[in-house]
Amino acid sequence: MKKIRSIVIILLCSLHCAHSSAQYKLTDEQRAAMQKTALTHHQNALKNSACVFEGTVTKQQQYITKLGETWTCTVFQITKIFKGIPSITLGSIKIITYQSTGSMIVSDGGPPIGKNGTYMIVGNFADSSTIGAQMPATDNSIVLTTGGIILIQSATYKDTTLIQAAHAEWLGGFRNPGTSYSTLDILYAFLKENGLTVQEEIPQQQITPSDTTKH
Repeated sequence: MKKIRSIVIILLCSLHCAHSSAQYKLTDEQRAAMQKTALTHHQNALKNSACVFEGTVTKQQQYITKLGETWTCTVFQITKIFKGIPSITLGSIKIITYQSTGSMIVSDGGPPIGKNGTYMIVGNFADSSTIGAQMPATDNSIVLTTGGIILIQSATYKDTTLIQAAHAEWLGGFRNPGTSYSTLDILYAFLKENGLTVQEEIPQQQITPSDTTKH
């Protein structure tokens, strides 16, 4: 009797799980709506941004703001500028985010910036209340917050065979949807459609980590 009861319970649980999965499976219409929402969000972020650049993380540190909040300062070495000249120039720059550098938990619901990664930053000028007194000196004196973070991934090979081309991910968060770009050409084409092309860049052979960051 106990065996039969156990079998019945297992069957009921299986049916409940299958029903739940069916309930939460997205329809084609829902996927299309999410993609449209993401596109609109990204277009608005690009339009309303002060600066858009691509660069590599060279340093991260936590600091305390004037309001007593713990934020993270990430120093980038800029390799390409898509928007913002003359406000920003090639060199090092500070980006601040409300996140933890240790656990990489993002307190504001947005995506994290990892150490030593390459990203495209859709930035805006930071409010003075979010800037700490002890922050690294950089070539660019301005401090930016993020209106969008795009992770740039290098191509992957097995021996000499290309497994996946260099690609990118517009990182989503608690409030904002993300988007995947299967190649960097697709990402750059999206930027061009929204009026952004490379204004200035460091030649590929000259890109080295943290050349001009002042400590």
